[in-house]
Formats: sequence, C-alpha cells, structure tokens
Amino acid sequence: MSQKDIRIGTLVSMSQGANYIQQILPHGFESFSLTFWQKIDADMAKVAPEILATIGDKAVISSIGFFGNPLQNPDHVKGLEECIDKAHLFGASLVCGFAGALDLVNMVIRLLAEKFRDLDAKFAKAAVAFDQFLADVLVLAGLDEFAHRLAQALDRQRDIVLHEFGAADAQFLPFAPAGGAALAAGIF
Repeated sequence: MSQKDIRIGTLVSMSQGANYIQQILPHGFESFSLTFWQKIDADMAKVAPEILATIGDKAVISSIGFFGNPLQNPDHVKGLEECIDKAHLFGASLVCGFAGALDLVNMVIRLLAEKFRDLDAKFAKAAVAFDQFLADVLVLAGLDEFAHRLAQALDRQRDIVLHEFGAADAQFLPFAPAGGAALAAGIF
C-alpha cells in the first residue's frame, strides 16, 4: 500500500471485540481503531489474538484508543498507559486519546483549598482562644454589673464581692468554678 492510498476504517469498541468486527468486515472496512471509553473493559491480551484472527489479511488495526480525561482522572491515566503497553499485541504503533481538559472551577477550588489548608487550623485555634476570651469577658461583665449593684448596697465594698467569685469558665456557664460555684449558681 502506498502513501497515497487511503484505507476505509472505523472505530470499534474493544469490548465488542471480534464478533462485531466479523459482522462489519464484509462491508468494506480495511482498518479499525479499537477504543475504550473512560475505562478498560476488555482483557486486551485475550481479545488481541481473536481480533487478529478475525481480520486476517483483509484489514489492519491502525490504532488503540482510550478516551477519557487523563488531566483530571488518575484512572484514565492508567487506562492510557495500559493501551500504550499493549498496542503491540494488535500490531498497532499508534495510541489515540484526548489530551484532557481542565475544569477551571474545580481547579480553582483545589488550588484555594491547598493554599488555605493551614488557615483552617489557625482559625480553629483562634476561635477557641476567642471563645475562651469572650467567656471570661462576658461573664465577668455580668458579674461586674451584679457586683456593682451589690457593692452599692454594701457601701461600695465591691472587692469583697468580686473576691467571692472565681474566673468564668470557657463554656459561658453562669457560675465560677471550684469554691464559688454554689454562691454564683444561687445568685443567677
């Protein structure tokens, strides 16, 4: 066959195998590209001898094709690699496929997630610290108001009242831990 001759060919799913090729071969096809769509769904080592026996000298296997998105799917990379490794079983020296496409939305989300992955931990630590700070401030503010009113009744002896209450805990409970718990719980 010269370079100026063009063979009549078609794509055939590898999973359809020799049976399908046997059905369409009498219609004048001289070349076949055996293809996979997003997964390897046939045992190439098993299918190759059957297909080659079916086409005999009437046609050729021009290529093996794997169509998926190897840029985003690691399984598609493996499928393409397997086709490259096994193309010789069919006498093919060409493996076809898509170069792949990037989903820009997912790509941007992944890049942002990688960039800000450490911020989650930092924000979580800051949030815990802030909650503890707020617990102390809010409860002490409430105690301060209570102490102020009580101190007025005790002729401005505010320090005595504050001394009876302990520091607030981080869960916004309205009582102080340890010794002052009963007094604070009774007041609120």
